[in-house]
Amino acid sequence: MENKSNANSENETDILVLLDYFKKGFKNVIEGIGLFLKYCLKSILLFLLLIKKNIIFIAICTLLGFSIPFVKDQITTRNFTYELIVSPNYNSTKSLYSLVNSIGSKINNKDSKYSYLKSIEVKPVKHTSELLSSYYGLIGFDSDTNIGSKRDSIMLKQLDYNSYLDNMTEEEFKTHQIVIKSIKPLTQKQIDDLVILPIEKNEIFDRLRNENLKNIDLNLKLNQKGLQKVDTLLSQVRVAHENPSTSISLNADRKNNLEEDLLNQYAKFSSSIVNLSNKKISDEKVLNILANGNQVDIKTVKQNPFILALIGFLASFVIILAIRLWKYLGQYEKSLTK
Repeated sequence: MENKSNANSENETDILVLLDYFKKGFKNVIEGIGLFLKYCLKSILLFLLLIKKNIIFIAICTLLGFSIPFVKDQITTRNFTYELIVSPNYNSTKSLYSLVNSIGSKINNKDSKYSYLKSIEVKPVKHTSELLSSYYGLIGFDSDTNIGSKRDSIMLKQLDYNSYLDNMTEEEFKTHQIVIKSIKPLTQKQIDDLVILPIEKNEIFDRLRNENLKNIDLNLKLNQKGLQKVDTLLSQVRVAHENPSTSISLNADRKNNLEEDLLNQYAKFSSSIVNLSNKKISDEKVLNILANGNQVDIKTVKQNPFILALIGFLASFVIILAIRLWKYLGQYEKSLTK
């Protein structure tokens, strides 16, 4: 019985110890929460006192931030970016670069004529397939058949592709990108007047274009006449084969050979006509426009007045705290020298 009584007494003691432990833990938590709330309340009061002492400066910074978006001409601006992709004909690439660089210089020099422009630049568009074709053509190597031509030489064979690219000038590329940035939206006519028309109306290029188009038209007429003649001969050969009594008498072998030759000529004339027609389309302009002044980007610099007011409010506190820190460092420095 005595052992049982001792066991019960020990259990009761353990429970009391555990309850006392929880009581102290709960008390510590409550005291911690109280200290935290006291610290928060003290911080809020210090914050309000800081505002009270510097209310004028804080109000000025906040009002300045709020009023910034309403100064429209100075703060709210729109930047427009336009992109043209062109393929110059008649060796006009150099003139194109000269024109764009000239306009760029006038923009940098604040020329009133181009006051609405921020910048203009031109750069080559580097297509890998075009570059490889040009490189293989230079060294006289056919990439399809892996056969070199008579133009192969030790010097050309040793020409490295990367060094070839490094030595290429801007004018040697076929396609070029023109990027125009302005502070106002531009119409297609304004873009054309700025870049396209000065090249198109150039007297030298205009004369070259007209002569080239005349030659293309002449070749087209010659090929069309040749095609008509071949078509007529083909008709006659077929009639002669179907009707032996005609003045043209051909045996089967001669007829097949002649017909095959005429069909080959027909295909050549047809191919030439198609190629010349395509060339006429591509050569009608000095600058072949592949992408016509697409607007690729609009950036608006505009802030919400309430956001800027908050930024001004926070900035004022940063300045105030920085001043207080500077004063404290000064006092601390004085205390060290005593």
